[in-house]
Amino acid sequence: MAIHLSTLPRRTTRLVLRTARLAKAKLLGEAKRFYRTYVSKTAIKHTVERTATAEGSAGVAVVALYPRGPLLASATRLISTLVDEGYHVIAVVNKSRLAPAWITALTQLNITLLSRPNVGRDFGAYKVGYLFAETHGLLATAKHLLFANDSVFYGPRSQAFISDLLKDEHAWTAMFVSRQVDVHAQSFFQRFSSEQFLHSAFKKFWHTYYPSEERMHTIKKGEIRLATTLTALGYTPHAYVTADRVLSSSSFGDFTENEKHNIRREAIARRVAKVSLEHAELVALMREQYLKWNITHVQGTLTSRVLGAPMKLDMPPLYVTQEAMRDALIALGTPPDEALATLTFMVTSQNKRSAQTVRSLHSLMSALHHTLAPRTYLEVGVFQGASLKLARCPAVGIDPAPQVTQRLPATARVITKTGDDFFASPRPLDGVLPTTAPRRGDGELFAELALIDGMHHAEFALRDFMNIERNSAPWSTIVFDDALPENAEQALRTRATASWTGDVFLVEQVLKTYRPDLVTVRVDTATGALLVFGLNHLDQRLASAYDEIVATYVKSDPQVVPDEVLRRDGVISIDALIQSGVLQVMRTAREQQASSEWVAREVRARLSGE
Repeated sequence: MAIHLSTLPRRTTRLVLRTARLAKAKLLGEAKRFYRTYVSKTAIKHTVERTATAEGSAGVAVVALYPRGPLLASATRLISTLVDEGYHVIAVVNKSRLAPAWITALTQLNITLLSRPNVGRDFGAYKVGYLFAETHGLLATAKHLLFANDSVFYGPRSQAFISDLLKDEHAWTAMFVSRQVDVHAQSFFQRFSSEQFLHSAFKKFWHTYYPSEERMHTIKKGEIRLATTLTALGYTPHAYVTADRVLSSSSFGDFTENEKHNIRREAIARRVAKVSLEHAELVALMREQYLKWNITHVQGTLTSRVLGAPMKLDMPPLYVTQEAMRDALIALGTPPDEALATLTFMVTSQNKRSAQTVRSLHSLMSALHHTLAPRTYLEVGVFQGASLKLARCPAVGIDPAPQVTQRLPATARVITKTGDDFFASPRPLDGVLPTTAPRRGDGELFAELALIDGMHHAEFALRDFMNIERNSAPWSTIVFDDALPENAEQALRTRATASWTGDVFLVEQVLKTYRPDLVTVRVDTATGALLVFGLNHLDQRLASAYDEIVATYVKSDPQVVPDEVLRRDGVISIDALIQSGVLQVMRTAREQQASSEWVAREVRARLSGE
């Protein structure tokens, strides 16, 4: 029986909560120490692919690259310009499917080329390049140290823009300075003078910084902390791109209709502007945004058109139209075929992770309850009860240490046991589900919808699946949460991030290998969901091979997450799942008491559009 905190005496409640907080802090502390000690070592491993034949007279430029999409030409323009301007370029290529082709192409340039595991985002690559330059004495005589990456698109016009920027005489020059939340130089292009990068505080930052896959860690502990380190020494980042530079440019003339739209959209979203604004009002609003926001997102297409500044690849669809992005690519002098491929890449990347398509697990479960209308529901891993409360039928939640804070339906029941203990009995659902609940043809109770969100280790998740399938029907649906980590750090078995998936992603690989009769569907939720159809409660292949599976698939940290998992290949949105007709197949299967084979065949047909 679950114990709700509200039923305990206040003093006991405080003690329970304090104990839980201390336990969580200890766990996270241990995880962080583990990450710093072991995983971060992977972040500075690298292979020297080639070295430059001459030292740059202007300084050292560390360029972080993650080969993807049609971006090789953009990266080559950046690097070639830096070489032409007298920089010793250290290009640090992160591992990806396209990395070998990029390395082959970049070896034609007179640069130092390093390759490394894709760990720690751009600041991980910057650290590798910085330590390489320091170790080989390249910084001792350098005038400047420059960091740049490929998160922006460089068109042909951008090369002249970079050359002009490099003539800037400020000690610390950034292409853009963001004033959103904290004032800081944006990491994709900034340059430091020797008085800064030879300072002990600057050196200490790079020697103590540990790379992370978490985006906010990179921003706060990387971009912002580096900025505050230099600010404490009395330096201020000089923004090369400013409102005055745009408005005074001979290429400006006036705002295009798309640029007016982009400026207004951000302001309308904050309810501080009308839809229609006069020119003077647009200029005032534009200047205000330079002082308060991330200008590369709000006005990136404008700065690309007018100044030739490179354009951010992750333009927010809320503020920037696709037409504006296309116009900016053309204004940058991009060849038509490359412009089309780049725009397609940008839009596809946005759609994968946009707020319109990526929703929470609870949105998915709510949609499944509404569409499938299951008559019984089971979940492993209750926590606070947010998903269990969505059930509209007799429901069972299993958790060895539930912390239920939600008001659960009267038909829901929480069992305080581990999944292994609960399923140890031959008929675990007897006495838990009501006697009026539907039964299989063999007379056994079963779950028509189930969620696995327990211990985030592959072997536990797999055992939960085996146990639930044994207590399922052919028309049942099983959902795995946390099946698609966004980065390798989330996938660590030892938790090191707030958003944690563990190595649950391995289960899909196991099912495809040992149970090809099942149909698995990736759904685009925050940490990814995996739906499994065509269940067969008599199948024993997983149970027979369990020890072999664990020995083959489960490895100690760090985890190697396949690129196709990180890219979320084949993922579909919740809306697309509903529109596909797959869930209607499950309703029909229930009505007809269909077989596992029929379910699998019909689901595959709907997914293929037949």
